[in-house]
Amino acid sequence: MKWLLMALSLNVFAADVPENVQFEIQQRVKHDYNPGIAVAVYEQDQKAVHVHGWANKAQQKPLTPQSVFEIGSITKTMTALLLAEAVVQKKVSLDDHIDSVLPTELQLKSPQAITLKQLATHSSGLPRLPSNQKNIFGKDPYADYQREDLLEAVSDQVVLQDQQHYAYSNFGVGLLGEALAILNQDSYQNLLQEHVFKPLNMNHSYADASMVPADLRVTGYAGKYEVSNWHFKALAGAGSVNSSIEDLLTFGIAILKADHPELKQAIELSKQVHYQERGVTLGLNWHINEGVLWHNGGTGGFRSMLMIDPKENKVVAAITNQAEHPVEDIAGHLMNSDNPMKSYDFPVEIDEAALQSYVGSFHNKTNDKTIQTSIKDGHLMLHFPKQPAYRLTYLGQNKFIMKLTKTRIRFESQSADAFDQLFFKAWGDEQLYQKVE
Repeated sequence: MKWLLMALSLNVFAADVPENVQFEIQQRVKHDYNPGIAVAVYEQDQKAVHVHGWANKAQQKPLTPQSVFEIGSITKTMTALLLAEAVVQKKVSLDDHIDSVLPTELQLKSPQAITLKQLATHSSGLPRLPSNQKNIFGKDPYADYQREDLLEAVSDQVVLQDQQHYAYSNFGVGLLGEALAILNQDSYQNLLQEHVFKPLNMNHSYADASMVPADLRVTGYAGKYEVSNWHFKALAGAGSVNSSIEDLLTFGIAILKADHPELKQAIELSKQVHYQERGVTLGLNWHINEGVLWHNGGTGGFRSMLMIDPKENKVVAAITNQAEHPVEDIAGHLMNSDNPMKSYDFPVEIDEAALQSYVGSFHNKTNDKTIQTSIKDGHLMLHFPKQPAYRLTYLGQNKFIMKLTKTRIRFESQSADAFDQLFFKAWGDEQLYQKVE
């Protein structure tokens, strides 16, 4: 099985993803929490990509850096880039009303109420989904929603001025994507291919799941079950893109650097603050928190995250083919190690010989108490004065948990010979116990 485990995990490029992140990814895949996880980092002009797990569990098909996932709503940032490009080319203005782009015969109940900028900042007043979308809870909820349906929905939608504050809207960004297609007399899919994927050399990115080659396609899961891919027609601008972890990182770097000769101005425009109200800050479809641009995505079988920190000159991308178990915590930790990853307390195998290095007596100078560790039946035991011994479960990376009370124990070493520090955390602050020789 050793060759198979190695095949499940790949690192590429000059830098490495931190070991603790690789370990966490390995544990989530090993315990079937996520079928597969792909992460990528750009920092100090170096790229690192790490993939681990399965593109398809039943077929035992491993992930590769070129495996193609649904990235869901990260698509919205690409739709915004198409809008920014149209603005730079003076085809439209951000303050143009939507009815100036839509067919002239269309009669709107709320004429001139919505601007293109409002569509790209979720402040249009449009609801999350169109009222006439019938298959919301189906296996492929966007597949049958046509341009005619979208135009009917926006024509009938009443928008009041006091509703035009931030409210996340697939309807709004889907409408923006279709409006850009109408403006350019082309399909949204072709616009993405010619104006985003090709210029940025995103060679494993596709405007719809139907375009993904079978050998690159990743299977999505919801819990333990395989799910169908999502396909899009009129609402494609809200979430249709399929991409690899390499390409997602490439896109993030392009946004960070803004140095592409054809897209430089459009990228800069998309990153500027265009909405700031009620504690929410947005560029064009980019959420902005403390200077970090980010967007996540989710479909029936996938979750994704893209983060860009201009100040630190850093990009992080993460994708999984498991809708119920996102990877935002891993991405956040990769962006800033002070952000903790979620702990799922997966048990890790350890042999008795390795446990010997954790055995000893440890004393806390503050409370003047000593605790001891020993081994029994292949498990590390924790002894408090005048109390029975408690069994600890190994979590890897020199960390243990007492599951009965959720008490956490970790060991550190100030010398190369043995662990001489035990950190104990039950509630409140972590307590340091020094080994007694």
